[in-house]
Amino acid sequence: DILISEEMKKNKLATKATLNELFVNHYDNPSILIGILQVVSRNENIYPEGCMMATAALSHKNFEVRECGIRCFENWVSEATLKILKNISTEPQWLQDYLSTVIHNIEEELCHTS
Repeated sequence: DILISEEMKKNKLATKATLNELFVNHYDNPSILIGILQVVSRNENIYPEGCMMATAALSHKNFEVRECGIRCFENWVSEATLKILKNISTEPQWLQDYLSTVIHNIEEELCHTS
């Protein structure tokens, strides 16, 4: 996290591009994807690339990668993330339940529900 923050200060575009390239090049390695997503989820300045990585994670065959993708959106609470989450479904059922909870929590935080 510290390294990414320092690199973002030096060159935001290059850092985001590098993270995105690492994500794409290691899409077959769940451990690396999870690590990248964890860093991305804690940094709102990696937009829109972070959002695209998290969205791509939602279609990964590994359920832990999908869970990390949802967690990214959970951390970013915004109208844009809510739109994305409302238009996906996932398996197994516990992950779909988690997704539904995240959607509900974001709606409450954005004052969409009473």
